Amino acid sequence: MLGYLTRIVRQIIPTFLTAYLLWAIKCTAVDVAYKHFLLNDQPVIAALYGAAAIFLLGHVTLLFTYLWFLSADHSLPSASPPDLDTVFECIPPPSNVHAIHSKQKDLDEHIIVRSHDHDAITQLVQRCETCDGAPKPGRVRHCRTCGKCRTAYDHHSPTLATCLTAPYLPAFLAILILGTLATFLLAAPLYTHLWYHGVKAWDMSRSDGMRSQPLLWPDLPRWWPDSQPWWPDSLSWPDSPLHLWTAQSISFIQAWDGVPSFEVAGMFLLAHILAGIAIFLLYSLVSNIRVGDFTIDMWRAATYDKALDAAAMSYALGEDMSDKTAAALARFSPKLWFFVPTPTPTHSTRSAGSFGEGVLGVVLPILDGERPYDLGPASNWDNLVADGRGWFWVLPWNAIEPLNQDRSVVINPAVKARLEETAREVLVLDKDHNGSNCANVTPGRKTKAQSQRDALGVKRENGLDHDHEQPAGPRRSSRRIASRSDDSGSDYKPTAAASRIPVNTALKKQRSSSALNATAAMATRSATRSASDTSTRGRATRPTPQP
Repeated sequence: MLGYLTRIVRQIIPTFLTAYLLWAIKCTAVDVAYKHFLLNDQPVIAALYGAAAIFLLGHVTLLFTYLWFLSADHSLPSASPPDLDTVFECIPPPSNVHAIHSKQKDLDEHIIVRSHDHDAITQLVQRCETCDGAPKPGRVRHCRTCGKCRTAYDHHSPTLATCLTAPYLPAFLAILILGTLATFLLAAPLYTHLWYHGVKAWDMSRSDGMRSQPLLWPDLPRWWPDSQPWWPDSLSWPDSPLHLWTAQSISFIQAWDGVPSFEVAGMFLLAHILAGIAIFLLYSLVSNIRVGDFTIDMWRAATYDKALDAAAMSYALGEDMSDKTAAALARFSPKLWFFVPTPTPTHSTRSAGSFGEGVLGVVLPILDGERPYDLGPASNWDNLVADGRGWFWVLPWNAIEPLNQDRSVVINPAVKARLEETAREVLVLDKDHNGSNCANVTPGRKTKAQSQRDALGVKRENGLDHDHEQPAGPRRSSRRIASRSDDSGSDYKPTAAASRIPVNTALKKQRSSSALNATAAMATRSATRSASDTSTRGRATRPTPQP
């Protein structure tokens, strides 16, 4: 019963907005176009105004109703596992779940999948516990309001009573653009009327005749001398110029011949409020799309920043990080992992390639500053909205066609090439050293470089090493990506995009870096103390050598 009532309440906003749109069509096409322009011998203006009102508001109503009545099962992810021949986002390997909190870098954080069993791949795909373990591949988010997972999820829209996903972004953006355009275009006759009578009312409100008889508190002292009176009773609202101008402007609205003025004025007042909200949403969505993000990604980044601040505060106070903060850092971390298939001649079978028998692929993380789903501003916009149609996408008959939801998981060519090259290097290293430097699917096994970096972190915690901040390998990889990005046909710029991970300002980046260092130190503090205590006890029981 409660769920049924909740669903009814959610339909209130879209029902109200649909009724308002129909009311706006009536006010503009009938009251303004017909009663005002046509009956006052202005047939050309009446025809143009009425056509614009019906075209703009009619298509906004059509698009809004289309999104409102979307199927409850739209944009659901595929139930089948990802294709083994493609690069796809996966969950972090068990041995590297907390790698984001350490100084460990990318070339040594990997896991080689060596099983022929298809379950070895399906286990790398995240599962949604709420949806009974359904696959939750890259860019799939669970909507708590709808209770469903959606591919390319942007946000749940209360105005539409449904989830907004990437395939339907063009229709939603068209509603915002056409609705805002209709507001300012159709209100143009009202602007001229209000401007003319508003100036007239302002002049009258400042005249001596309007201020000769104060309405309230006639005995109050004046702030200005009688020679320069402007507001004779400073505390009297009915005597104020603002009140006089407002009252007379409203009265002049009634001078609009043939129009039920207060109804039209109320409609346009609400239209301007909605247009302000639409402009804000339009700016937010366009900004996110141009950098390859969705609204949910911005919310996750903000939550991650708060978790970083909490971790830094705990470290500054010498306290352990709370379980809630640790869970937020792990859940909302911007660090992504990808499965890269084995680049061998026997690519389709994975039976006995040149890199070893039964190797399916390698799981690798992205580099710091890499944005795998950012194709560049122009490419992102064309991929998610324009679809090669230029500005013609905004036409209602184009915007109403949903795009393929797989467009949202297109990986930047430069990032994909770097992942494939790194996977090739890892597999060659594994072949040369018989797997001694690589992690298998068995959780917990570390590479030699990982162990060295763990030891280096302990030294830094004890103040024994201040010369090495990070190994040179990742810096070479970053330069390699930056140099290759211009050759791949993409306008992706790693250095520029890096400023948006996880936040957009230099101050936030400094704070995030400090918090990461703080969490790294906290992760090794307990191990360091245990080692120190053991060493101290050993020295206490060792006999003192005689000279």
